[in-house]
Amino acid sequence: MVAATKPEGAPASTTLSSKGQVVIPKAVRERLGLQAGDVLDVDEVDGAILLRVRRETAAEQKLRLFGPPVPLDAIAGRLRHLVKPGPPPTTKEMREQARADFARRWREKEARIAALFARGDDGDDDGDDDDETEGDGGDE
Repeated sequence: MVAATKPEGAPASTTLSSKGQVVIPKAVRERLGLQAGDVLDVDEVDGAILLRVRRETAAEQKLRLFGPPVPLDAIAGRLRHLVKPGPPPTTKEMREQARADFARRWREKEARIAALFARGDDGDDDGDDDDETEGDGGDE
């Protein structure tokens, strides 16, 4: 026995539930790119029910994702404490500051290393302060 199939292009059917819900057939959902949560507009036209996919405009999508627009003055007011008074630094000044920051970090690192050696920590985490590894075959 061969299972009956609908001819291609034949209308799909669905059943109305007791809650007034219908299931849109999978093939139709896939063709239209419908996903859970998509909004459909429902119209009654000449005794037929017409479902239209509501597509968001770019403006609607921005509003949904980012909320209502905020005036530029409000944003500038919130960021005012981050801006230093006066003209922005020149490229030369920024390079000098970067060099000074690097030199300061380098000196701090050297000081931490010197402090480790000053207290006798050899850094090998074996609990002793010698520079030899265990089991090196040395004189014992």
